[in-house]
Formats: sequence, structure tokens, C-alpha cells
Amino acid sequence: MVHAGAIADGYTIIVSSEGALSLAPHIYKKPAYDPLRDFEFIGVFADAPNRLVVKAAGLQVE
Repeated sequence: MVHAGAIADGYTIIVSSEGALSLAPHIYKKPAYDPLRDFEFIGVFADAPNRLVVKAAGLQVE
């Protein structure tokens, strides 16, 4: 499995959804990577809508 700790050899590329990179730091106490530090954005080749759905009774609004 290729991951943030892979050697920067110029041949390794990861394809991921934006959710995996942007949400993990907010839903895990200690994610295995920092998306801003560990990865370099090179481009977009597809676009897909994302939705975050929760039960209304589960929201705690102050």
C-alpha cells in the first residue's frame, strides 16, 4: 500500500477523494498523515459531489 511515508521517487502517485484528505484530520484523533504537509497537489482529473449527512437529533447546536 502506498502512503504518506512512501519514498519521493517521482514515480509514485496517489489518487484520492477530497473527503479522505480533508475530513480525516477532523474525525480521527491522530490521523496517520497531515494532508497539507505530506502530499503535494498536482491536479484534478474528475469531480464528484460530496454529502455529509447526520441525524438531526444527533446535532448539538449551541
